[in-house]
Parts: sequence; C-alpha cells; structure tokens
Amino acid sequence: MYILYIMAGIFFIVGIGIRYFRWYFLIAGYNTMSEEKKKNVDIEALGKLMGNFCIIIAIILLIGGIGQMQGNKLLATMSLLSILPLTIGLVILSQKYDYNKDKSDKTVGKVAVGLKTLVGVIIMALILYGAREPKIEVENNRIRIKGMYGTTIDKEDIVQLSIEDSLPRILRRTNGMELVHILRGRFILEDIGKAVLLINEKSSPYIFIETEDRHYIINYKDPNKTMELYNKLSDGLN
Repeated sequence: MYILYIMAGIFFIVGIGIRYFRWYFLIAGYNTMSEEKKKNVDIEALGKLMGNFCIIIAIILLIGGIGQMQGNKLLATMSLLSILPLTIGLVILSQKYDYNKDKSDKTVGKVAVGLKTLVGVIIMALILYGAREPKIEVENNRIRIKGMYGTTIDKEDIVQLSIEDSLPRILRRTNGMELVHILRGRFILEDIGKAVLLINEKSSPYIFIETEDRHYIINYKDPNKTMELYNKLSDGLN
C-alpha cells in the first residue's frame, strides 16, 4: 500500500515539473538530442502530454492504494491494470510531436521505450512483491519468517500453534497489500485483532501462530505444502 503512495508522489512531482516548470530534461531522448534536432520537436506540446500522463498515473496509483486500504480488490487491481493501455495511448499520441526525419532517432520512440520499461518494472515489482510465498525456517526453538514482513518468533512467545480451515473476517488493513486473493502484511481481524497475514485467501487450510500481541497466519497455494509446514513447525517447537 505505502509503495503505491510513494510511487504516486514521485509521478505527481515529475508530472508537475514537466507540465508547469518545463523539466524537459526528464524526457528520455530529448535531453541527449542535438540542438538542431530539438528544433524539430514540439517540446511544449510533448511536455504537456508527458506531464499530464505522469499526473494521471499518480492519480491511478493513489486510487490503487486507497482500494487496497479499503479492501476493494477489484478497484485496486483494475486501476493498476489500466496503466498499460494508457501507456499505449501515450505512445500513439506522442508520434505527432517529433518532426525529425530520421526515425531511428525519434524522441517519441525513446520516450515510449523509457515509459514502457518504467511502467513494466513498476507492475512487475508490485506483482512479485505481492505474489511471493513466505519462506519459513525453524531453528533453535525459533520460527524465522523471511521477506518484507519477516520476523523472528521465539518458542516461549508462542501461545498456541494450530491449523484451521477458515479465516476470521478481515476488518481492515493497517499496512499490507492485496493482489486478487494474495494477502501480505498487517491486518485487523474479527475476534482476534492484530494479525500478520501471509496467505492465499482461497487456499485453505491456514496455519495460526498466536503470540501475546498478535497472530501470524500463513499458508501456501498448495494445501499439501501448508500441511508439511505445519508438521515441520509442530515438530520443531516440541
């Protein structure tokens, strides 16, 4: 969630800079062109288009973050997926602003490649971040959870270890991410309160690790893998 807000802030600042303060040095390709070729680019129009695009992307990322905060998976997912067609539209619209005859050195081509690469990296980073399955180790009477929401849980801090077929109702997210049915991060759950979820919501069962201040709920998409982890945790903590 916070990643989306940070990215939204970056895109908004860049968009305002290009749109209103003529930060054309941020436009890939244009800042490396010769002065002669720059004269053949309608940089005012291209800068306006680029600035508006970045501001729109910032708004979309903000909407995605709000959707995740409110638990609206459809809103969050659709807003992020809309970035790709918008980028394609930008590439098409930007073609008319570069009048250089040498197509191999067209500014819009470099802009398109840069934007597609940037958007692709953002989308892939979000997908990989949200889709990673938890890595769990048991050693020296401790459970070690690796990853973004990783932590170490000592055996003496564990109140109860169990495996359940269903989840309590999720009330809200405090710091986490949802990608369709993949939940990662800190949530508030009905009846049990604070919980760290590292789960695929539609793939029961779920391993519950209860400590004095919160629950940790973990599973894998493959139920057999979840059962193997539960047996490993049970054996390692006995």
